[in-house]
Amino acid sequence: MRKRTALNGRVVFAGAVAVVATYGCERQNPYKLNGDGTPSYLECPTPTTGGGAKITSGGNGENVTDGGGPSSGNTMPSGSTGSGNLPPEQTELDHRELDYAEALRTASILLVGDAPTLAQIEDLAGTPADEQQAKYESMIDGMLADKRFAQTLIDYYRYTFKMTGSSVLAENPSRETAPVFAARIVYEEKDWRTLFLQQSATCPTYDPVAGTFSDGECLVPECVPAVTRGPAVENTVNKDLAPNEGDFVKPRMCRYERVNKNVQNSPWVVQFTQSPTKFIKSVPDGKHAGILSNPGILSLYWGNLAFRRNRFLHETFLCKSANEQAGGEPTPNAPQAPPCAGDNPIPGYQNKWPVNVIAGKCNGGRIDFHTYTNGNVCANCHATWNHRAPLLGQYDSQGILTPGVYQVGVPIDGSPPAMLSDWLCVGPSCPNGGMNGTAWKMDMPAKDVYELGKVMSDDPEVLDCAVKRMWNYAMGRADITEIGGRSWVTLPDRKDKNPDLLTQSKLAQYFKDSNYNLKKVLRKILVSDDFTRF
Repeated sequence: MRKRTALNGRVVFAGAVAVVATYGCERQNPYKLNGDGTPSYLECPTPTTGGGAKITSGGNGENVTDGGGPSSGNTMPSGSTGSGNLPPEQTELDHRELDYAEALRTASILLVGDAPTLAQIEDLAGTPADEQQAKYESMIDGMLADKRFAQTLIDYYRYTFKMTGSSVLAENPSRETAPVFAARIVYEEKDWRTLFLQQSATCPTYDPVAGTFSDGECLVPECVPAVTRGPAVENTVNKDLAPNEGDFVKPRMCRYERVNKNVQNSPWVVQFTQSPTKFIKSVPDGKHAGILSNPGILSLYWGNLAFRRNRFLHETFLCKSANEQAGGEPTPNAPQAPPCAGDNPIPGYQNKWPVNVIAGKCNGGRIDFHTYTNGNVCANCHATWNHRAPLLGQYDSQGILTPGVYQVGVPIDGSPPAMLSDWLCVGPSCPNGGMNGTAWKMDMPAKDVYELGKVMSDDPEVLDCAVKRMWNYAMGRADITEIGGRSWVTLPDRKDKNPDLLTQSKLAQYFKDSNYNLKKVLRKILVSDDFTRF
């Protein structure tokens, strides 16, 4: 575990006559890795004020005092104005030491998956102290350009998206194209927002030997049904073949099955009986929206009412756990309209949307999203999610777009196909005359997936999340939603107001000023005071 503090051998000033032993103690370490079972810190005792003793911590942890009385010629810290003034309160961050060698080792493992070479170590060690910063930064630039870093980025997005490799079933699209697509944008220093907006070549491939990316379109296996339309004659020679259509014979390679065979119009699920031989585009040209229309993601997260797809977007790009009680768009000034006329307002409701614009049993919905208990208010999340999910529900289990036709089911008896009224109140008696449309957030309407990508790419919360994830990666922390949504970017305040101290707002602004180049954000973190001091 990397430890970014070094107290032994330092000189610590305190106005104290009573000296307390501090061997083995440390102040709270904000860089402690998640999952480490050791205590976060052993609190150091606070010296009592009085005289002006100079306390030196020796290399073995023993404390030595120099001048214990009020009239002794004690040494004052730099910047003090006179005898008796106490120095600014110091934090753990004030005790860090610059160590480019340690920073190089850590950065090398992060970026290229290996320790620096002996030549690199000796090169940095042999560089004069006043030139080490420039040497270190040039080495960081070299690793960011290394083809091994491209593979690191692919692995980073595999972990972030929770997907990798070929699909388990032959009929499902690749689980690899989305991580490769995201990695390519970062590695080639493109505008990160194209992750949601790119309309072609959104399913690239990567050659790990050559270290190169290649364009690729999003393809899914074509299902040639065994039952064909038009006149047919039973093939008596090979029963594994479908009926003849003229002189063309189709193999029984797949079939469409409904989720529930007993319910008319239940959503179709493709079932292949042998390996596909032909592939088609999952989305027509001009209908792609970057990662949002990636068939691998849409297939992996297919489920009732498209809420698994919504959860993927919510956690991945807002850095919020979908299980947070605060909900989708929490506000202390939530509208207090009742779900339907004659009802009471929902206690504890705290979403920006009026609760009566989403579906419930009282306004035509087949799932009651107005349900609540003492500890849970469904609408706190669903008031937002129900405006997003219909956009994602028009893709089938393979990720193929079917505009205007919902390809997800409703979790009730028979698993019938979803309708817009299962998410939103759309009847003539509903608020806004039933014209309650789809959106990413309350002030970010989107009538299709491309518009969804557009508003997401302009959402400050989405941009902040990208920066937070990169910070967490550089500092060796776990996935941000797996540690409770804590960003660990806004570092503890410091008395010296060090302008080089990175904060979330500074990193987010740098991201925008750098034309949304996420690789530059990572570089800024790796060469920062926070990364190079221990």
